Amino acid sequence: PADAIQLRLPPDPSLRAQAIMRVDRHIGADAIHAHLVDGETLSRLDPELPLIVTFHNQRQSWPEAIERLRELPNAFLVGCSQAVAREIESSFPQHVSRTIWNGITASQNGLKPERRAEALTLVAIANPRPQKRLPLLIDVLAELPGATLKIAGEPSSIHADAQAEVKLCREKIAAHGLESSV
Repeated sequence: PADAIQLRLPPDPSLRAQAIMRVDRHIGADAIHAHLVDGETLSRLDPELPLIVTFHNQRQSWPEAIERLRELPNAFLVGCSQAVAREIESSFPQHVSRTIWNGITASQNGLKPERRAEALTLVAIANPRPQKRLPLLIDVLAELPGATLKIAGEPSSIHADAQAEVKLCREKIAAHGLESSV
């Protein structure tokens, strides 16, 4: 959208925080809402500005150094499920936290998608990260003759685990001989 500000932030947490704060000052934000931002960057933001942090994954997939949030006890923490919210409460008992559902609601109009007799197509819309478990889809695909898999998403350039996940997917695709099916 015309009013969106797209940042290509460098991997250095200090530079990332400075860039975020420049945008904050430029637009006069009342708060910062962070999602998948590492703890080092968050700890360098202006502590006077309200901070809201959304967690979309369980603890093993939280951003690096997220424990630095303990230095920001006024941050409001949001979990996308009750399980995630429980882990937030356990890890950050000094913070206020809530659950805000990250679900997809089924269509309310009662219409069902038309079933087709052709081969099955699997679709994964995800950034390649270990918590998404995309390599398992390659194994599933190998068990479904004639099926195809479409993956929409790109790996983060600053997360080595994302690059490793793409490599693992490619290795599994080659091992199963599924190059034309993915």
